[in-house]
Amino acid sequence: MRAEALPALIRDGYYAMPGASAPELEEMADKRTYLETLPEDQQALAQRRADALGRIADAIADGVRVRHAVAEVAAEMGWSAATLWNYRRATYMVPRCDWAAACAPRMRRRVMGMRGECHPEALRFFEGLAASGQRISTSYRRTVEVAAERGWQPVPAIHVLRRHAARVLSSPARRSVSA
Repeated sequence: MRAEALPALIRDGYYAMPGASAPELEEMADKRTYLETLPEDQQALAQRRADALGRIADAIADGVRVRHAVAEVAAEMGWSAATLWNYRRATYMVPRCDWAAACAPRMRRRVMGMRGECHPEALRFFEGLAASGQRISTSYRRTVEVAAERGWQPVPAIHVLRRHAARVLSSPARRSVSA
């Protein structure tokens, strides 16, 4: 059956998910909200993914076998077929209008080099504690306490500051000062 023969609302995905429960519908609403909070370049990437899936669905509707359709679109996009299979799995039983939300990148890019924003005063405080020889976990716990008292926000997770301390405190300039 050709895509033009399907009713427009069904073809475009504007129909209720059959058998969808309230939590499933809420999950899709959360994914749409998440998509709207992403930067424009990541929204565009999600839309490219959805468009690729749309081309696959259209080819299948025209009678092309699924594997051939996936391989053809993968070659056009320069992506691996496995990537497209993963996107198809993520959009299974999801209305076509929500494919971009279902395929949205899950990891947001960070602006700062630390991969996590940190208040400058909190970072200075943490570096001072870590440089004094205290354990990183102790330094982090104390930094979080002081940051809460003084309103220094945000403070990233401990693994982010641990990487930062390893990079900054092991530099040659730091070693010569502490020696």
